[in-house]
Amino acid sequence: MEAETSSKRLTGTVRKFNDPKGYGFVDVDGTGERLFFHINESIEPGLGWLSYGERISFEIGEDAKGRNHAVKIKLIGGRK
Repeated sequence: MEAETSSKRLTGTVRKFNDPKGYGFVDVDGTGERLFFHINESIEPGLGWLSYGERISFEIGEDAKGRNHAVKIKLIGGRK
């Protein structure tokens, strides 16, 4: 079953990323909320990992247990 998503894109800063497991947390701009994400939720081809401090845009999805998480993730501004 696919998670429901909002159509509004938000932005935030990656605060933690566990590369071997592919998950992390993003601080949502302007809300103080911290959301879980998994790199499999990326819609950017070739985006296989994220680093602390990178900026991303995303939508909010809801998992099977009703918890919000970041989905449809895209890197903002590319890599240096």
